Amino acid sequence: MKKKVLSVVLASALFAGAAVSASAIVWGDWDSSSKSGDDSDITALAFTEKSYTIRNGANPKNMNEVITAYAGDKAIVQEPELEWEISENDLAFELNTEDNKATVAAFENKGSATITVTANEGKVKATCKVVAAPLIKATGFKFEHSTYTLPTGIYVADKSVQTIGATDLDDKTIKLVSTPTDAVFSDFQKREFDNMQIALVASKDFEQKDKNGNVIVSISKNDVLAVSDSNDENKFKFNASTLAGLYAGVTNARLIVVKAGSVQAISNSGVTRAAGAPVTSIAGSEDFTKVEFSAYDADKTGKTIARDVRAATEMGRPAERAGRTGTITIEVGQKADLGDYVKYGPTNANVKKEVGQWTIDYYNAAATDDDFAVLNDDKDAVLGVAVGRVKAVTTFEKPDGSTMEVEVPINVVARGAKSEPETPVATTESATLAIGGTYWAESGNENTEWTVDNDNVTIVPEKGAGCKIFAKKAGTATVTGTVDGEVVKTVNVTITAAGTTTPDVPSEANPSTGDSLLAFLF
Repeated sequence: MKKKVLSVVLASALFAGAAVSASAIVWGDWDSSSKSGDDSDITALAFTEKSYTIRNGANPKNMNEVITAYAGDKAIVQEPELEWEISENDLAFELNTEDNKATVAAFENKGSATITVTANEGKVKATCKVVAAPLIKATGFKFEHSTYTLPTGIYVADKSVQTIGATDLDDKTIKLVSTPTDAVFSDFQKREFDNMQIALVASKDFEQKDKNGNVIVSISKNDVLAVSDSNDENKFKFNASTLAGLYAGVTNARLIVVKAGSVQAISNSGVTRAAGAPVTSIAGSEDFTKVEFSAYDADKTGKTIARDVRAATEMGRPAERAGRTGTITIEVGQKADLGDYVKYGPTNANVKKEVGQWTIDYYNAAATDDDFAVLNDDKDAVLGVAVGRVKAVTTFEKPDGSTMEVEVPINVVARGAKSEPETPVATTESATLAIGGTYWAESGNENTEWTVDNDNVTIVPEKGAGCKIFAKKAGTATVTGTVDGEVVKTVNVTITAAGTTTPDVPSEANPSTGDSLLAFLF
């Protein structure tokens, strides 16, 4: 039987100063059927960032999505009781707390406020800053990617025709994104997308003959090879059935955005798709490589924006096998998308690259009393709950109907265990010494390795929190201190003839060790 209470195994003090997790729990998205936490177990709250930008007029920010609660060394999966407050607001923001949810909306173009969240009867709290900024309004749009490859169902090879059915192909979704980046589409602009389609258009003439010299494929420049048949706001889908009827031999193609109704079917003798539908052509040809897209407000003059993206067609090749790419290592409170850790073969497979629903399994049957990791409700992502090792298991269905199992090991480590060490702040100093003079260089890190670029000076020691520089010959030298390859200290030394300058040396002992300045001479 699984444990019903998230126990406090390590004191919260263990995590003092630990790095904040890279992603937060979205309450309700994770399988919590086997867990029941108590708010009194909460020992820490952590935001994903120290500050969040909220734009005036944009959708309110859901603060529950960026906060994680911890019970000692475990993450709490189900929703705790949280209290939210906003201070230093200056009327730029509105905090809405309802049904234990918290959203923050901005109503000014500038200003900041502090958000405080508490749990466990006020014993645990966390704070973050919210900053107001102007809304970025969309003035145009572009394709999400600069190139696309659409898998198809017909391929001409060795002057014979091979086909693949729609059931072996995947739908292909093409997304249009706003310009400038991160801009917001107005409701009017969103409605504009309802009147658009995306067409896959031949970039040049194409002809393919069979082994007897008969023309089996004849396509002219600007012929439409496929048209999106549905869209969800700014996401346009090419149906697998449509893709199944395309010839993969057309490698020179482009995607263009057209107004709905601008694509007209014409009769093209001898050229048909597998399903018998005639190849179509764009009325007006090149004219429809440009689309009128309104500026932010409906009453503003429309703006002509060219949208021409390289595309190609390629014969659909269903995946024949699947395996893992490596091991997942996440901190308690962090999540990982399981699909990112699956690879498919052969390498040129381009469709049917999918696996079944994931489950969590244990390497040791006795460990099933501990919830080291849980799946989300969609069973395609995993969340680290407690330090331990489990595996995610799924199945892959081969083209012949048989199945194979795919296992991905999951190591859940303590909070902060994966955090990158802070890069030391490099400092530079200059020193002018007479021959025989000395200078003490200090980095403050006992793992510092010291080097010098020539023999005008010597340094003692070569590793430690500091080193002593001895001037030997007139000239210049550079002394460098590094920690794990990162430069943390640079001393540019100028050495003059003896007696021409007063050595620039510290007047006290080595602050790191308390040794006298002559300690390294003996």
